This record gives sequence, C-alpha cells and structure tokens, in this order.
Amino acid sequence: MVRASNSILRLGSVTVALRSIVCVNLLAIFVQAIYAGQFLSGMEAPVRFHEWSAWAILGLTALQLVVSAVYRLMSPGHGLWMALSTVSILLTEGLQVGTGYGRFPAVHVPLGVLIFGAVLCQAVWLFRSGESRQA
Repeated sequence: MVRASNSILRLGSVTVALRSIVCVNLLAIFVQAIYAGQFLSGMEAPVRFHEWSAWAILGLTALQLVVSAVYRLMSPGHGLWMALSTVSILLTEGLQVGTGYGRFPAVHVPLGVLIFGAVLCQAVWLFRSGESRQA
C-alpha cells in the first residue's frame, strides 16, 4: 500500500513538472513572437533577445523531452503521445533556429506559428480533464 502511494505521489510530481515545463515553454514561444514582430517592424535590438530565447526554448524542450520520457517510464501505456510530439517539436525548433540564422523568413515565420500551435495543443491536452493522468 505504501509503495503504491509513493508511486502515485512521484507520478503526480512528474505530471506537475511536465505541465509547468510545457506552460513555460508556451510562454517563451509567445515572447519569441513579440521579439520577431518588433524586429520585422524595423527595430534591430530585439533580434539579439530573439536569438538568446531561441536557444533557451531549445533547452526547455530538451528538458520537456526528458520529463516526458520519465513519465512514460513511470506510467507504462501512457505518455507516448507526449514524448513523440516533444521529439517532433524539438526537431522542428532545430530547423527553426537554422532557418533564422539562414535568414529564410518565408520558412521561419510559419514554422514559429506551427511550433506555437503544437505546444499549445500539448498544454491543452495535459490540462484536459481525465487526460491529465494519461499524459
């Protein structure tokens, strides 16, 4: 009985960590759009913050992947969707960084919208009633 209780407690902690990381990631991606808009409107200074936050977002997504994998291992049969979607988002963010450095706005801007939408879907899915236990 104690083992089951401890296991549920740890799984709950991992779920809270995953929700927190996804929310911070979503907020950081939203801030990226603000920096991009400022840069596209002619301001030069925000491009440096846009670059730094891009690397921070990649780090957050890598952390999210680790936590998703831990959740998947702790809860067999659950969490595969979150782990696989996080891998896809991480790869897309790598492409996003490359297209930013390569100055391909025709690819860079739509990828940013796609990434925001994907992470938003993850957040909604994590907080949905009933689905939150099966992240």
